[in-house]
Amino acid sequence: MAILTQALRDALSPTTASNLQWKRDSRDWFYSDDYSPGSLSWVCTILEFKPQVLREWLLRQELTHRETTRLVRRLRRLRMD
Repeated sequence: MAILTQALRDALSPTTASNLQWKRDSRDWFYSDDYSPGSLSWVCTILEFKPQVLREWLLRQELTHRETTRLVRRLRRLRMD
């Protein structure tokens, strides 16, 4: 869950010069077909999520900074449960 949470935080964070590479890397991670440990497919298998559903959801997101902050807080709560 921590891997997925961090990837979502990186992908959805507002774009700045300092985090542009993290944002690109996380987007690449979401759209990779890799199945090695740590990949989206591997994480989704463990969490019983569907990778394509997450990818489609990510594509639809056009979040403001405030919405992104709320989403990250919700994801952190999920991780702690």
